[in-house]
Amino acid sequence: MYSQDVEYSCTKTNDFNDDASTKCPAQLVDGMSVWLSASPAANSDFTFAGWEGCSATRGTGAAAECSVAPPATGTADRNPVARFTDTVAPAAALAAVPSGRVAVATAKPTFTSPDVRASFRCRFDASAYAPCASGTQYTLGDGPHTFSVVAVDPSGNVGPAQAATWEVDVDPPAVTLAGGPEEGSATQPQRRVRDRRQR
Repeated sequence: MYSQDVEYSCTKTNDFNDDASTKCPAQLVDGMSVWLSASPAANSDFTFAGWEGCSATRGTGAAAECSVAPPATGTADRNPVARFTDTVAPAAALAAVPSGRVAVATAKPTFTSPDVRASFRCRFDASAYAPCASGTQYTLGDGPHTFSVVAVDPSGNVGPAQAATWEVDVDPPAVTLAGGPEEGSATQPQRRVRDRRQR
């Protein structure tokens, strides 16, 4: 499970003064328990997965609330943590790849993802996917090639593959001679003799 640490807000369900942040800190005084709720802020990729560090919880699913209990006397800080699960796979966009038939053996595919947390895995042809970076230069042999890239987020969600295919044609064609004289043989020019009696 990936713990989302920056893009959610915490709101106490009773009116109590605290600084809402990623760990929902609550300052406890006067023997009053505090109930907290949490929800993603402007990020639909995350689903609430539960609380940690609570004295008690109530409700289920995204409506679950966390209770932090005060000490018997004085004040204390509690820092329950709301966990969110990333359920949406990131997309990848592929650019700067050759197309058709090219007379260049190198290629530098570039790619991006709208998910800034995503990393990338790439492969050529039927090889296995491996971690890769945008703009890496590859040298290829003659023939058709397919480059594929996927984006992967910290939760392990893998987005759909983006691919491009082109053909490298760098080596000049070989020329084979056939039907000539055998090696080492000599040829004599043919003379045409005209019979004068045929005039």
